[in-house]
Amino acid sequence: MGTLVYSMLVSLDGFVATIEGGLDWHVISEEWHRSVNRQTEGMAALLFGRRMWQLMDEFWPYAEDDPSQPDWIREYSRIWKSKPKYVCSTSLREVGRGVRLLRSVHDVAALKAGTDGTITLGGPDLAASLAHAGLIDEFELHLQPVAIGAGRPFWPAGFAAPLELRETSTFGSGVVRVRYAVAPRIQDRMA
Repeated sequence: MGTLVYSMLVSLDGFVATIEGGLDWHVISEEWHRSVNRQTEGMAALLFGRRMWQLMDEFWPYAEDDPSQPDWIREYSRIWKSKPKYVCSTSLREVGRGVRLLRSVHDVAALKAGTDGTITLGGPDLAASLAHAGLIDEFELHLQPVAIGAGRPFWPAGFAAPLELRETSTFGSGVVRVRYAVAPRIQDRMA
């Protein structure tokens, strides 16, 4: 059984994008990105919601071949391309290039059950469905040293669960990575 980790860059006030979908507030440093590169190397698979997939697919398949990109971006492109990728969407007809299209929460549950290792998840809409279905094991926030005031929230509306801190990492840019595991509920601990 795999471990499903919802991981996103998050403003200090809890948003993953502006209301318009803007991401120009992200703080991307070489130190932080090299850490993400190492982390991604250890992933068993990458899972995306439709919007996140379309954003990632615009850049990462081609970044390795762009000499204007720094080596740590080209390295991530190579790592990203080498990983099994899944997109969960009811509206996309195809995703191409060997990427597997999933249609439902049940398909994601089957992916998780059949995977040995960590599956990283990107996309707040898909994360909301999976969190409410109890499929997310860990939440990883790459906290950006910025508040954007409003936007698309990281946390699913109505989702509540006890969490246990598993890891923190700080970077010179002011980014802080925190990872929390979903903890057993108090009732479960007493049983």
